Amino acid sequence: MIKIRYSKKRLKSYFLLGLFMIIIGILFHLLSIFYETWSKPPLNTLGIGQVSAGICFWVISLFENTKQYLTIKNEVLIKHTLFSKKINLNDITEIREFAGDLKLITNQTEFVIDVQIADPDSLQELKKALKQYNKAWTEKNRFSKYSI
Repeated sequence: MIKIRYSKKRLKSYFLLGLFMIIIGILFHLLSIFYETWSKPPLNTLGIGQVSAGICFWVISLFENTKQYLTIKNEVLIKHTLFSKKINLNDITEIREFAGDLKLITNQTEFVIDVQIADPDSLQELKKALKQYNKAWTEKNRFSKYSI
């Protein structure tokens, strides 16, 4: 099984954004206690909303850290999102570079891999796996920056 990880920058930014929002939410809630006459907008409500959003970002950070971006297992490439997407590596007919992304094209679907959010070291493993399962990619894209 090969795991293509998210970049450390992405994971760290979601974690820190969640922490920041929770701190701001707690501050709003504390302000609502000290300034009870403040009514527009109610600081208590803003605080609860901020804390909730911060918790959501932490959950996203935890999910992305445990599941990671892509997994290759038993000749199937899986993109881990809320609803996971799968593609059989043997069904790939063409691989294209488009707008900084990799498009894996089969007869039925297109599978887009965002190269910018993936860890650069893990991308090397992905490239090796794609070369192994699709020999035509290196022939068509030999001048591309993603050719192996």
